[in-house]
Amino acid sequence: MQLGRKENQIDQHFEEMADQELFLKIRDDLLHSRTGIKLEEQLAGNDSGKLIAEMNSYIARMYRISEEKIKRFDAYIENYIFAFHVLTDLMAAKDISDIKVLSWDNVRIKQLGKRKSTNVKFWSPEDYRGSVEMFAVKNGINTIYTPIFTPPLDTKVGGERPTVQLIDITVTKGVYKFGFLKLV
Repeated sequence: MQLGRKENQIDQHFEEMADQELFLKIRDDLLHSRTGIKLEEQLAGNDSGKLIAEMNSYIARMYRISEEKIKRFDAYIENYIFAFHVLTDLMAAKDISDIKVLSWDNVRIKQLGKRKSTNVKFWSPEDYRGSVEMFAVKNGINTIYTPIFTPPLDTKVGGERPTVQLIDITVTKGVYKFGFLKLV
């Protein structure tokens, strides 16, 4: 504890941060377990109230932000963990049959049989990676398959779409190395 500082005093550094920046920082801190909160156990128990209460207790101790900001964080983290974050509205839409997340800022849908671009974006590449991890944890997935090459989808009959390699593959003295930077 710093001298001259009350334990429950709001920390202006965190309070003045933009919500998205602060929420990603807190989320990563909470979910990448420097906290003792066992996310997998909480998800298995399906007890959102207990998880949110534990997170709020931690946030109150470590970040000392206003109650208003904590409430906004609660809404964000509940949607992030127990729903589908920025994809929630798309997932709930009855007229959407396919959702393709091509990158953090490129989400396409199939709505009423027609493929469309959307304005839906994850907050950042880091937010996208964290969301993919969360989707995997929630669904008990430990492997995510990804195409090595983009397939020629949505190509007009008689048209041509060049294939793009998404994963860099190199072989050096019989040893394969894979680069995944183009996927994000």
